[in-house]
Amino acid sequence: MKLNSKLHWMDWVALSMIVLLAVLYAWTLMEVPFHPDESTQIYMSKDFESLFRDPLSLSWGGNPQLNDEDRIRAIDAPLAKYLIGANRVLFSIPPLAADWDWGLSWEENRFAGALPSSRQLLYSRAVITALLPISLLFFYLAFKKILPGISALAALILLGLNPLILLHGRRAMSEGVLLLGVALFLWLVTRDNRNPWLIGLSLGLGINAKYSALSLLPAAYLAVSLLPGLDFDLQRATKNILKTSLVFFLTFLLLN
Repeated sequence: MKLNSKLHWMDWVALSMIVLLAVLYAWTLMEVPFHPDESTQIYMSKDFESLFRDPLSLSWGGNPQLNDEDRIRAIDAPLAKYLIGANRVLFSIPPLAADWDWGLSWEENRFAGALPSSRQLLYSRAVITALLPISLLFFYLAFKKILPGISALAALILLGLNPLILLHGRRAMSEGVLLLGVALFLWLVTRDNRNPWLIGLSLGLGINAKYSALSLLPAAYLAVSLLPGLDFDLQRATKNILKTSLVFFLTFLLLN
């Protein structure tokens, strides 16, 4: 699947900006203020090992009194912690000894082992931050379809330097992964040739990054039903919606 066979001068400027932003993101990564939710994601990243050793241990056992870890699994989407866990395993970095307790002081949490070391924090943030340049590329390709002329380049720069991107997008949290899922989704639904299988996959990735991305579901169904240059066809729309739903459901099932 080709992104574009011919690059305009504006595309080269956009690619250069993405590279410069990537260097900025990496160079100043550890200057991002720590957020205790990063501890939760790094602590729960041990679920990545459990996913292969004993996947049923991650399931709910039917007990109405959820323990702390089951409660987190019910609230937080899994993709960010899996990526952090995979990076930890790759570089032989241990998980946190404890989750952050908001009822304790900073020193008490540090003493309990809930404050990540510099190495744990760096590698956990790095795998999330590495997704940002890819996200910006997909956003730019989507911007080009919906914004005239140089506006797409301006939108790229404004997004890349947005404070929320510079903060949450580079923390060991779910926002950076969500950004990739949404960017991929926007690129796919703005293409002339829309693939319901890939749109379902991007939807599954976005929702498994953060459950609030479920709001993209109506847009996905509209995108695969109302195809550019074609009259509406109920049978084709139904088939495309079923394809999108199937991939989304399987992605959700595999990651949960």
